[in-house]
Amino acid sequence: MATNTKTKKQLDAAYSVWIKSVALAFFGEAQRTVPVKSGNLAASASLKKTSLSGNNKEIVLTYTSPYAYRLNEGGEKGGLLGGASPSDFPWTSKIRKHPRKNLVNKKFVDAHTKTYKKYYKPTKIGDEWSAINYKSGSDFKGIKWIQKAWAKVYRKQGKLRKALPKTITIINN
Repeated sequence: MATNTKTKKQLDAAYSVWIKSVALAFFGEAQRTVPVKSGNLAASASLKKTSLSGNNKEIVLTYTSPYAYRLNEGGEKGGLLGGASPSDFPWTSKIRKHPRKNLVNKKFVDAHTKTYKKYYKPTKIGDEWSAINYKSGSDFKGIKWIQKAWAKVYRKQGKLRKALPKTITIINN
């Protein structure tokens, strides 16, 4: 009986190492295929959890950038992002008096109100500000880099893939 218990513990340990290697391969493949413009999307990724015990089969990979879900999954024509409504447009912001950058003589810009183009909202991404278009001009199918990364890693597992979930779930937080 002691041999069976020891063997089960060894199998569980080997299984745990294997599933972590699959999760790391998934994370690596997703990071290799993530769209890169500023690097903020890739920097927001993390591998949160790996477990495949019983019916609780999950590998949790998260991208915390506000645009990650829509970029991966796509969206409907004319959809507004971030809970915006048409009455929110155009956005305005109060700009304080500040020195103009990159000038030899320090000149100050007076305080003023800035009005952004319709459907553009200033959004802080990482340490920088960007104006993001909150209205889609057409249906966007999404890049699906997360699903493609999982499919590639899943195929490489051979007969062992029966122990893995076939599909992944994308959650919009």
